[in-house]
Amino acid sequence: MSKYTLFAILLALAATKTLAASSTSCCTSGNASYRVVFTGLWSNNNNYPFYPTNYPHWSPLIGAVHSPAVTVYAYGQYASTQVKFVAENGNAAPLKALLEPMTNNVKQVFVSSGNLGPIATYSATVNVDNNFNLLSALTMIAPSPDWCVGVDRINFCTDSCGFIANKTIDLYLWDAGTKAGATEQYSYSGSATRVPIYQLKASNQSSSVFYRTGGQSLPPYARLQLTRISQNIITSSKYFIDFDVKKNPRI
Repeated sequence: MSKYTLFAILLALAATKTLAASSTSCCTSGNASYRVVFTGLWSNNNNYPFYPTNYPHWSPLIGAVHSPAVTVYAYGQYASTQVKFVAENGNAAPLKALLEPMTNNVKQVFVSSGNLGPIATYSATVNVDNNFNLLSALTMIAPSPDWCVGVDRINFCTDSCGFIANKTIDLYLWDAGTKAGATEQYSYSGSATRVPIYQLKASNQSSSVFYRTGGQSLPPYARLQLTRISQNIITSSKYFIDFDVKKNPRI
C-alpha cells in the first residue's frame, strides 16, 4: 500500500467520524422511552435584569419526536408560519395541527396544557426508535416580540448504536426573525421584516434587556433534561430489555 493510498484512507476515516458525530441518523435496533423535563430558569434576579412586571411566562411548550426528514426550526433558516405563531403569539395549535398528521415522519407530539410560569417545570414521556430518533421542542418567552427557547433535532441515538442514558441541555434565547428591527425590549416595537432565526446575544446598549458589562454572555433561560426510563435493544436476534429507573426491576 502506497503512502498516498494510506493517507486517502485516513482522510476518509476522519471524514466518516466527523459525519457520524453530527449525524441525525440512528444505527440502533430497538426502542426506548424517556422522560423529558423542561425547567424555567427565568427568575426576577440579577441574572435577568429589566424583568417584566406584566405577566412573565412561557407559552405552552410544544415538542415532537420525529424522523430526520423533519425540521421544525433551525438557526439560519426562516421560521415557518407555524413557528411564527408560537414565537409571536404563544400559539402552538397551528404547529401541532401541522405535525400530528405527518405520521410517516412524526411519532409523537406533546403540548403542555397551558402557559408555564417563569420557573415552572413540565414533563412528558416520549417513545423513540431507530426511525423516530429526534426531538424538537420550543416555547415563547412572554412578553416578547418573537423570542423563544427550544431544541432542534436532538438525537436520542449514539454513534455506538445505543440510546443515550441522559442528557441535560441549557436553553438560550433565540429570535424567530419574524419581527426584525424590534427593539430588545419585552414589549414589541419595530417592523415586521423577516430575517432568519438567530441566537440572541448580550448587548452593550444600556437600554437593552440583554445589556451586560465586562463581556458577560447571556445565561440560559431554561433547561431541558432527558432521562431514559427503559430501552429494548435487539442484539444477536434477541431483545435486551433494560429498565433504567431504579424503582423498576431489571429483567
